[in-house]
Amino acid sequence: MLLTNLVFGSVWMKLPADTDDIPVRVAIIQGNISSHDKWGESSEEKTRRIHENLTKKAASEGAELVLWAETVFPYVLNERGDLQRFVSNLAKECNVTLIVGALYTNEAGDMYNALFQVSPNGDISQRIYTKRHLVPFGEYVPMRSLLEVLIPPLAELSALGDDLTAGEDVVLFDTEDARIGALICFDSIYEELNRDSVTAGAQWMMVSTNDSWFRDSAAVYMHQSQSQLRAIESGRYFLRSANTGISSVISSKGEPLTAGYAVTEILPQENLTPYMLIGNLFVYLCMAFVGLLIPLGILTQRKRSRPFEMASRYGTGT
Repeated sequence: MLLTNLVFGSVWMKLPADTDDIPVRVAIIQGNISSHDKWGESSEEKTRRIHENLTKKAASEGAELVLWAETVFPYVLNERGDLQRFVSNLAKECNVTLIVGALYTNEAGDMYNALFQVSPNGDISQRIYTKRHLVPFGEYVPMRSLLEVLIPPLAELSALGDDLTAGEDVVLFDTEDARIGALICFDSIYEELNRDSVTAGAQWMMVSTNDSWFRDSAAVYMHQSQSQLRAIESGRYFLRSANTGISSVISSKGEPLTAGYAVTEILPQENLTPYMLIGNLFVYLCMAFVGLLIPLGILTQRKRSRPFEMASRYGTGT
């Protein structure tokens, strides 16, 4: 099974991309403003200035879509009219689709880590992607009420004062060029979230992330590798924008095309890889096979021991 998997994967990786779509020019922006700085009083103006300049530069190089990192603005975007006007005017001025990471609060008061789509005409879409896998003790505290009683210091480890709410739905951003799936940071670890987006119709994927917590540790490179794996198993181009660390555009074969500030062309794709079609079915079949070996082994052992039991009970040679 291992050999078949390796041979099939090697052949699949050599096959050319099957698409007749026109390449789309896209850009990723890395502002290099860490989590330790962006909540500072003077950081908002700096964040605006850096992202405005880089977005204008990307647009001048022909970018049609520009992706910003996770929580570029650590504020509730739909409650900040000044920030809404800023991103709306920037998208309109640059004539680009802008994907912005920020916080979002719904009518019930639940707060989410989210991605907003701003169209070239300046409209902010009501289709908002909300992060589906939150980081424990980073974005929420598991069993907070219990920990507040038993271990109060542990209940205060969250980076935010209030727990965020996990999103539940697959959200695709529709543009003139493609349908785009989205993941935020920790989401990219989970293959089923990527598969849900692709089977729902995503023609390429975006990862908006904040890796500044990792500084320059091995975790930065491990997290990048997760996006490469997601690209391979789904056969989709990946745009990855990070606050700090590694930002990249990854081909559908898992090869990083560029890193850092980048403007490049990618292809929307429709075909589904075998993994996108069957998911983890092969893994479950292997688990079932191993599970069957246990009762079969017990039965076989009992059958082998029965002649010896009979011999000891009745004796031999009489």
